[in-house]
Amino acid sequence: MKEGVVPPTAVPAPAVLSAPERLVIDFGSPEELLEKLAKTRKALEAGTQKAIAPLASQGIFRGSGPAAGKVAFLFPARGAST
Repeated sequence: MKEGVVPPTAVPAPAVLSAPERLVIDFGSPEELLEKLAKTRKALEAGTQKAIAPLASQGIFRGSGPAAGKVAFLFPARGAST
C-alpha cells in the first residue's frame, strides 16, 4: 500500500463545503480508495470535465463553483435496528 492514511470519517467543515472545487470519493477500503484516487488523478490530468464525468458511476464526484444547495451524506445501515 502507498504511504499515507485513510482520513477518519467525519462531517466536512463548512469551509470545505464552500470551496470552489470539491471532490467526493466513495470507498469501502484503503485499497479501493487508492485505486479510485489513481483513476481520479489520471482523469484530472486530462484537463477536461468529459474525462472525469464517467467516473460518477464508480463513486467519484467532482463539483466546482458555488454549491447549488445543501449537501447530505448517507451512511446506510449505520445505527439502524429492527
